[in-house]
Amino acid sequence: PGDILYIPPGCPHEGYAVENALNYSVGFRAPNQQDLLSSFADHVIDTESGQKRYTDHNLVTRASKGELTNNEAKKVKHLIASMLEDDGLFKQWLGKTLSQPKHEMDLAPVEPAFS
Repeated sequence: PGDILYIPPGCPHEGYAVENALNYSVGFRAPNQQDLLSSFADHVIDTESGQKRYTDHNLVTRASKGELTNNEAKKVKHLIASMLEDDGLFKQWLGKTLSQPKHEMDLAPVEPAFS
């Protein structure tokens, strides 16, 4: 009674109780870059942040219409990265993201409701 078994990530397992018991399995998985970026993009949209537009007053017409210079690519990258550098926006998103349940839970509302 009271035993806790830790199984590290990446170790497949299947367990059975040898007698009647309550068993709980709690899993934690860190998000990958794709999940984080997608979540941050959703937050930017939901908060109507990121309204700054790309501008380049020195842009000139080129012989090859599809040419993209390294400087232009850096400017676009900086425009996107500037939202990550906004500590208020980033911390608001991170706190919200880390505190959300990852699975839908069918929980009955508390009665009486908390105030």
